[in-house]
This record gives sequence, structure tokens and C-alpha cells, in this order.
Amino acid sequence: MLSNNSYGQVVKFKFNGQIDWSVYINNINLLTGVDFDGNYIIITGMQGNRNGNAQRLIKINVNGNIIFHKSYSNGARSSMDLAYDRFTKSYVLLGRQNNHVIKLDTLGNVIWSYTYPSNVKEQPQSIIVDGDGNYVFVGHLGDDAGPADIQLVKLNPNGTIIYQKRYTSNLGNSDERAYNISLDFDGNYLIAGFVRLSINSSMPFAMKVNKNNGDLIWVRAWILAPSGYSSNKGMGILSVNPNVYLLSGYIGSGADASSGMFFLFFRDTVPNCIKDITNNFITYNLNYTPQSLNLSVSNIPSNALNFSLNPYSPSLIENNVGGSCATPVDIQEHFEDCYISITKDGLFLNIISKEKQDIRISIFKLNGSIIYKKNFKQLLGSVNEKIKLKDGVYILKVSYKNKEKIKIIFVQ
Repeated sequence: MLSNNSYGQVVKFKFNGQIDWSVYINNINLLTGVDFDGNYIIITGMQGNRNGNAQRLIKINVNGNIIFHKSYSNGARSSMDLAYDRFTKSYVLLGRQNNHVIKLDTLGNVIWSYTYPSNVKEQPQSIIVDGDGNYVFVGHLGDDAGPADIQLVKLNPNGTIIYQKRYTSNLGNSDERAYNISLDFDGNYLIAGFVRLSINSSMPFAMKVNKNNGDLIWVRAWILAPSGYSSNKGMGILSVNPNVYLLSGYIGSGADASSGMFFLFFRDTVPNCIKDITNNFITYNLNYTPQSLNLSVSNIPSNALNFSLNPYSPSLIENNVGGSCATPVDIQEHFEDCYISITKDGLFLNIISKEKQDIRISIFKLNGSIIYKKNFKQLLGSVNEKIKLKDGVYILKVSYKNKEKIKIIFVQ
């Protein structure tokens, strides 16, 4: 998605990176989140600039046509994130001011609206619906210039606080920030952020939190992050296999950390590029009290107008920062009645099929170019295929029985 002060642009891409369709929507800026429930695309944003006066929710179908466009005023000045609650079939919006959370039905009607204010500046960043149907949001507490501490708040589906935590460390000037939360395979919470050690030094980190009580399980920092930057930020965290994680973010200083991006795969163990800093963190309980906030809801006349984009492939400079850092990852995936594995060194692909069936394997580079493709007709039993993948990150697509499964794989 793209935006400027007068309209937001929505672009739907195909798997190969080609544009499926593109539209722009008037009277909205800073589209900050997308969710997809299989039939609709849900977008949250705000009116005006970053300190706009109303949150927005737009629902469009998969062809780019607007179902509704609603404004929610008297609340947070801007939306930060959006989650889809599959348990109650509802949408949960996270607002910037006073930790504002709004729960909406699928027609955009307000179910409840609460703020969770503190006595310092709240900067919520990311919200999820966990495996038990509860809502969890993270961010930080403190001014933009710092220092700041990490906040995590867990709510039940009615907006009642289950627990609330603040995490701080004894590293540097005690400036810790969180930008993203996701679920691990075991249902616990993964958080991405960074620790600012000094005015010219910072480390991205990944944090794992116990879902039951908010206690820290571990905190891992990337100690080989390029030096001389104050805002090497961990902005995203994914569990790509059990005990294997992908931390992503960008490198730079200040609010505009635009000197590059990074992607780091690591295990739950501690390789030589990762430092365990769990013992440097201290956990405190917060004392937020939910405050109900009445919102003024209005329908916004809006059109989704088609526009044309000319895709191009920019030149990217790739650097392997600390080549000995990365940990090998066994890719062993069970796809119902077939079993796929790739050896650590990327030399062999092994397929085991429990019944006679057609299986198609495709392996792509991250830029979408295909490097391996083969159809295995009526395969039964085991086959060992030599593939010779070089070190790097790939996308594995397995097609069988009119189904497709896609996984990220890492080879070293």
C-alpha cells in the first residue's frame, strides 16, 4: 500500500510479483494495516496527516471494490494496526493515542471501544489475536527521543485486561522499543524490537514471552548489526519452523533508519552472532485501567478508482553480514500424506508419498525467479532428487491434490 495526504493506494500482487489490480481511495492517508479473511481486504488508516482527527476502516472485496468506508472520531488520532478475530468474526483496531483499542463487527459497527492510558506517552505498534481468542498488543512507553520501555497488554475478547507488563533493561541508556508481535508454533508470543546502547549504537532483538503470564522466556540480540547506527530496528518476527525464527528490520539512525534492510534466520539455540540478553531485562506489572470511549461513527463517501502502475525490478545490493553467523535449518515438512525434506547443505530433496499421487515441487528465489521445478507423476514411496541449492533463502511451493503449500526455507 502507498499513501499521500489526499489518497491511499491499494495494490494487489500475484505470487510472482506481477500486479493483479491497483486502485486509489480518496480522503485517507497512511494505510497502516491489512487483513484478509478469504473474501475481503480490510484496511485501516486515518484522515489527514499522522496526527489526523479520525481512525478509518475500509472494507473492499478481492476485486478492489469498496464495501464500506467508515470514520471513527473522538478516539485515537491514527490507526497503528489491525487484527481479524476469527473466533467472533470481528475486527480489532489498535490506535496510537492512549492505547486505544476498538472492536468492530464485520459491518464496521462498534462493539466496544476502550483506552488504556498511562502517565507517559504511549506508542502502541502491533496487535494480534492469539490462539485462545485473546487480544495482545505491544509497543513502547516514552517520547520519540527516548528513553522508552516495552509494553505488552493482553485483553480478553471483551476488552478486560488479563495482564499487563513493562520490560526494561540495564543495557546502555535503558531505551528499549517493540514494533511487532506474532505467534510462535507453541502459542507463545514473539516480539521484535531494538535496544539502543548509546547515541551511535543499537541492537535489534527478538523476544519470546510466556502467553500465560507475560514472563520472559528469552531475549536474543543480533550483536553483528552494523555499527555506527542508533536505530538498527527489528520490525518483524516470524516463526518459520519449530524453534527457527526470521527477524527482519532495517538499519540506520534516528526516525528514518533508511540505510538498508536485514533478514536474519536463527535457531532457539544461541549461535555466535546472537547474544542472549534475557538476564539484562527486568519485568514489571503495569497498572492500566480501561476507560470506555464513545465514538462518533460516520460513513465516508468514497470511490476506489483504478490507476496504472509500471512495475520494475530495482537493483539491490546484498551483503552477507557475518557469514558465519547464520545457523543451518533442517527443512522437514509434513504435508498431510506426503513428506518433504531438504538437507542442510541444499544438495538433496527427499519426497516420501504415502499413496500414489502427483506432486509438483517448485523452488523460487526471493525475487520470484524459479530455480527448480519438477512434476512427480503418480509417486508412491520415496525419491531422492539432487538439487544443489546455494546458500541463501528460498521459497518452497508444494502442489498436490489441488492444494498448494508454501514455506520459507534457508540453506547454508
